[in-house]
Amino acid sequence: MKKLLCLISLMCLILLSCKKTDVLPGLDTSPVEYGVDDKYELIALKSDKQGIDSTTVFQLTSKEEINNNFIKNNMQIVPEQEYKIEKLSGTTYNIIPAVNLENDKIYQIVLNDEGYEYSWAFQTKKKFVVESTLPTDRSGYVPSNSGIEIYFSLSGLEELDDFFEIKPHVDGKFIYKNNTAIFVPDKLEENINYTVTIKKGYGLKDSEQKLEEDYSFSFNTKKEKYAEIYFDRPLTNIYENNAKIIEAYINNENLEFDINIYQYSNADYFAENINDFAETGKFFTGSVDDIEGLSLLNTIKQKPNISYKNIYNTPKGLFEIPGLPKGYYLLEFSTNSGEKNYHFLQINDMLIYYALFENQIVVIASNASDSKGIVDAGVVLNGEHLGFTDNDGILIADRDTSKYENKTISLRVEAKGFSDFVYADSFYFFNYYYRSQYEAYKYIRYIDTDRPVYMPTDKINVWGFARHRDDKSVNKVRIELVEANTGLVLDEKTVDLTNIGTYQTEFEIKNITSDILQINVYDNDLKISTEFVSIGEYTKPLYTVKGELDKKFVYKGESVNYKVKASFFDGYPVPNLELKFGTFSSNYSGSLEYGGMDATVKTDEKGETVISINTNLTSDSWRPVSI
Repeated sequence: MKKLLCLISLMCLILLSCKKTDVLPGLDTSPVEYGVDDKYELIALKSDKQGIDSTTVFQLTSKEEINNNFIKNNMQIVPEQEYKIEKLSGTTYNIIPAVNLENDKIYQIVLNDEGYEYSWAFQTKKKFVVESTLPTDRSGYVPSNSGIEIYFSLSGLEELDDFFEIKPHVDGKFIYKNNTAIFVPDKLEENINYTVTIKKGYGLKDSEQKLEEDYSFSFNTKKEKYAEIYFDRPLTNIYENNAKIIEAYINNENLEFDINIYQYSNADYFAENINDFAETGKFFTGSVDDIEGLSLLNTIKQKPNISYKNIYNTPKGLFEIPGLPKGYYLLEFSTNSGEKNYHFLQINDMLIYYALFENQIVVIASNASDSKGIVDAGVVLNGEHLGFTDNDGILIADRDTSKYENKTISLRVEAKGFSDFVYADSFYFFNYYYRSQYEAYKYIRYIDTDRPVYMPTDKINVWGFARHRDDKSVNKVRIELVEANTGLVLDEKTVDLTNIGTYQTEFEIKNITSDILQINVYDNDLKISTEFVSIGEYTKPLYTVKGELDKKFVYKGESVNYKVKASFFDGYPVPNLELKFGTFSSNYSGSLEYGGMDATVKTDEKGETVISINTNLTSDSWRPVSI
């Protein structure tokens, strides 16, 4: 029993020695105890859930008294940053960075105290900006049922209504999701150029950050059906003594067109109208009768004279507009369906060539009757008078032409004794095919698959990269797997891109009967990349076959040899290997006659054979053709 009491007493003594004693009257008190980690506290005085402000002041609080020298000798901001110290009390100090911190960056503040290092990390807010949009700036063929998505750098968006403008005006409503504002329009009209502006001053609900300047982008909605007639370009220039022929593509070569011929009263009205088209892609708003300075001159009926069919079997027709003198015209082509299409016509006695180089603008003015240069022709480009042509009809103006990049061009040349030559150029002056190509070339893009040939039941891995050449990011792409021969869409996926613009996806195929599949990549509805893969049963080959031409460019009828070499994977030749060999031709436009080749060849003891290629063909096009 005594042993038990002693053990209990000992345990009480140990427990009491570990317990912090209460302060008793007349006894000295020990310093207040606290954990090492609790000795200092550092906070940013200007911060919210998005991060700290770039102009913030940091406040350091200590459990013990410290001084300016202690902070100066022991505190460091990483990356290195000068700072001022403001004393509030013996234990509280403001740390004031000498210059504003950088946006979207992590800063570390380190304090050393008797060998113990205290460290705090803070991230500054991103700058509040518009990062990207859907549709993208200057995009074309946007479906009229599309929404308009604006991606900001930060979330927690204010209501956008008072800071959003779309021209022409469209009613609609907004939907918000994280850092994205989506405008859902009641209705977008077809084939209209829309400009959207997010006005400066727009910001976040719980932050002082605002847009510092307006952000604008534009897009053009697509037509939902093919036109009955369409032109390579919206303007034709014809010398007054030449036949007045207008070229156009025709969807139905048996159609007869009513052609209303309108004439402008002077060059100013014509220039105003054609410049409006260059800006918007629209010949007019409302009715043709509303165009100032325009009157109906004549009406004719005409079927086109079909000149040829292009590689897509689309007929190209010729219309002759008789009896027109020098002047400026608008042609209206209409059919019984009620569809109307328009075309500018300028009949002039000047020939003009102009080009924009990196640091120079070159304009050449010639008399259309004798091709001699026109002296002292005044040249005005986008409202700026560049100067006058010399004795050879040439003007070379030193200018930084980067300011004209992706801008509408308005050109006017005036000379004594000649009618003014009026011209404009823009995205809308490309025809339907080149316009889509022009848009795609605004991207840096790449696409690849893990191999070129797949089994009928297999998995196709797709990798790619997409980014605007002006360094704007692409947020997501739509990827289609298409049967190449029929155009049937087998599968479709929407894929998010990484911050650097890469994407990855895969398609599972089962019992595919097609020989070729096509992979199309779209930003919105603009196709930016295409890749083809082959489908077929195969086994791993025992050898490789490689071929090389001794010439790549020849005139028709010239000799071209194709050297073939077959080798096992260890490098030894494959002799007496029977190979089937064939050729076919392709061209961009016009007719092409070529007999082709279909032969069987055999390799020699070195695994090699040389084939003479048939280059005898007939083409009515000036362009090179391919075999």
